[in-house]
Amino acid sequence: MSRATILGKPIWREFLQRKELSAIPLDDLIATDDFFAFVASYGLATPTEADLLRWSRARADFEPAESLAALSRAMVLLYPTFAKSVETALLTIRTVGTTSESARTSGDAHKGNSVEPPDWDPCAKLDGNAPIARHVSVDPWTLPDEVKQALRKMASGLPGQDAQAPARSILVRMRDKLCQFAFVLAQHDRPFALTPEHVDLFQEELTRRCKNSKNGFRWATLRASMEELYRFARYTGAQASVIDDLSKRHAWLEGKEQLQTSLKLTRLAASGHTTDSILDLAEETLAGASSEPNRTKRHRKRNGACILAIIANLPLRNASAHLVFGENLFWENNEYVVRMKIQKTHTRRPVPFVGPLDPEYGRFIDAVLLGDLPEECLPELRAEAITSKRALFVSDKGVAYKPSYVPRRFKELTGVSLTSARAMNHTDAAKHHGPIGAELAKAACNQTSDAVVNQHYFQEAAAAHLSSQLMSRRNARRKSMAQAT
Repeated sequence: MSRATILGKPIWREFLQRKELSAIPLDDLIATDDFFAFVASYGLATPTEADLLRWSRARADFEPAESLAALSRAMVLLYPTFAKSVETALLTIRTVGTTSESARTSGDAHKGNSVEPPDWDPCAKLDGNAPIARHVSVDPWTLPDEVKQALRKMASGLPGQDAQAPARSILVRMRDKLCQFAFVLAQHDRPFALTPEHVDLFQEELTRRCKNSKNGFRWATLRASMEELYRFARYTGAQASVIDDLSKRHAWLEGKEQLQTSLKLTRLAASGHTTDSILDLAEETLAGASSEPNRTKRHRKRNGACILAIIANLPLRNASAHLVFGENLFWENNEYVVRMKIQKTHTRRPVPFVGPLDPEYGRFIDAVLLGDLPEECLPELRAEAITSKRALFVSDKGVAYKPSYVPRRFKELTGVSLTSARAMNHTDAAKHHGPIGAELAKAACNQTSDAVVNQHYFQEAAAAHLSSQLMSRRNARRKSMAQAT
């Protein structure tokens, strides 16, 4: 079997963009493909050691240890977490031998229905009380066994019937929506089952709750819930009629959502902020630090000014805003450069991001480093910060702040979140640069997909550009009329 034949199968689509794929030898790729087929044929949620041993013995033309070794080498690159299980099975083969192991794994293990929790179990029971009491959902560990089995299968990264395993952040959202779905059904004394009637009950309850929420009715909330039920139905191979019903609901709600201004844009408009106003605020805050008599307040203002300047230029996500010298913040060619792998929550494939900061805004970082010291100390302080891998933002006592410091401080100073700042970058780029502004904003926000940009920002950005053009035309017409008179 050729590499092209294997990678042309639907089950491999998820991996086609992975650079590691080219490093897997053909023999290892064949073994892995055979294992995927084995998993799919038995409907295994999370393959156990017994399942791995059974698969390795079933390959008539290969020694079990040879098959497991090939699978292990591939899993190290594709699923490092699952590779540990393969290594354990390989050790069992080499230590105990296949004969005795065959006797040990007979019986129920051959049914392939046992489920061992992966390293991360999305349905694990919490020790002690939950941090937040549940009022509209059930606990994940109380979901039906078949639902928990499917969620654990996703957590291990194994493909489903008609969908690949989602990223962890999406899996968490799916799990939470399923818990809400189960709660609504329990309130109506209905068993857990994905049927149009049950989905109707869930949608009606969600609509009622949304109308009473502090943010008002948001179509996005309903759309996200239907999207996760639809994803779960496809993954588990639900009846075609159920999948079709959920698909139509999701498409209808998606259309409604696109007609409603997103919450982040609504809040941004209410704040009145633009990129320029944020930069002006940064300048004012830094200037205020020099005249502040209190040392702690001076330090706090320098930190705040620096946060404003960086986010206005490089609107990082909450999870990526914790900057550390020598790790993701560097001094290269006489300017600061942010270089990191942006991992949107728990996606399996982080995206490289390189964002240079113009010296005009890099001076805000210099101000944080210098504090009250003279400017001639800057090169030494910068080199020391990079060598020691110092966090950019520390307290006046030198203690590094938690990763949540940047988004929290930015919101204190501006009244909007980092998410809104990303939207602001798009609207301002459109206003100043027209259509090309979308591409500039995508680069600054480290966005590779046009779908997200079109869904959340395009209409607002286009409106901003049109408004700017109309204003310019009005001003030009007024100027022309004034000259004529």
